Amino acid sequence: MMPVSGINMAFDREIVGPALLPGLRLAAEGKVRWETMEDIWCGMCAKVVCDHLSAGVKSGLPYVWRKERGNPVESLRKEWEGVKLMEDVVPFFQSLTLPQSVNTAEDCVSEMAAAVKTQLGSVNPLFLRAAESMSEWVKLWKTVGSKPSS
Repeated sequence: MMPVSGINMAFDREIVGPALLPGLRLAAEGKVRWETMEDIWCGMCAKVVCDHLSAGVKSGLPYVWRKERGNPVESLRKEWEGVKLMEDVVPFFQSLTLPQSVNTAEDCVSEMAAAVKTQLGSVNPLFLRAAESMSEWVKLWKTVGSKPSS
């Protein structure tokens, strides 16, 4: 598993593009930028897709450094809801396996969305919204996002 920062990533859009979405959004997050939970969810989805498709993932020192430092106590207070959700999210992604018949990132995300809905949907309504967002994203990707840029 890997958390991803939206300001520090590069990827091959044809291989993993559909997996990079902020599917899990907390009520107070994401008004201006991706927040911590969105980054973590995105990274976990991308890692499952890359592992399943045998695509390499490289990590290392960030290329962009943020100099501002927030208050860690305030950050924890702000993101406590997301921290609690990790109790369910981490084991879910650790145990998630996709069928061998799934061979595109779009299909991987669709399979993950179905698994999120069935395995996590009863835990918290946020997961149902995440599954719906993932499914909608794949539909959009198939119609718009997968076309080569001009």
